[in-house]
Amino acid sequence: GEATFREGERIPDFPTGVPNVVSGGSFSLSRGVVTITLRRDGYVEYPEHRYTCDASECGIRGGLVTAGVIVRTPTGGGTSTPTGDAMEFVGGLVCRAELQGAGIYDASVRGTLRALRAVTLVRVTGYVVERDGDQKTHSLFPVFLGDMGAGETKDFESTGIFVPSANATNLGCRAEVEARTAGSVQQTTGALEVSGSVMKLRR
Repeated sequence: GEATFREGERIPDFPTGVPNVVSGGSFSLSRGVVTITLRRDGYVEYPEHRYTCDASECGIRGGLVTAGVIVRTPTGGGTSTPTGDAMEFVGGLVCRAELQGAGIYDASVRGTLRALRAVTLVRVTGYVVERDGDQKTHSLFPVFLGDMGAGETKDFESTGIFVPSANATNLGCRAEVEARTAGSVQQTTGALEVSGSVMKLRR
């Protein structure tokens, strides 16, 4: 059934992998510690449970509720394989943004993915995230990596152009992976936002 966890409480058996779905928030994995921030009604979904924010802002770090109120509900699923079980990022992301002129910036998000099991139709999309200003998220062009066997690693670079909001000065970036586990029709999505890769915007 449903369970509620408040600030300072630990969520038992909180998953350590990448969620299937991140909605209305962000997810980062650093040195094996999962950090999640959510806005009201934002949620992360793993195969067995959905964790929803029932406050103006919520935080979870390593299974400990650091802010707000988290409501855990069973997904009733368990059929899909989370990308966290099938894929992982190796190292951090390398992000850059360079002014091309007339307020337009060239951007790229580079990194390396490792498949933990056989996956097909692997697609990575890079995003530039404004840390201030209008806090817009700008999506770059997706990169199609095709099929990957268990243990295989592939480098990716997602590029594109974006126009930042007028008062944005700090940028971060993230990459999202979509893939299908071989032999399953269920599409699984995981998001990983790498924190600490904040760039100063040069105008």
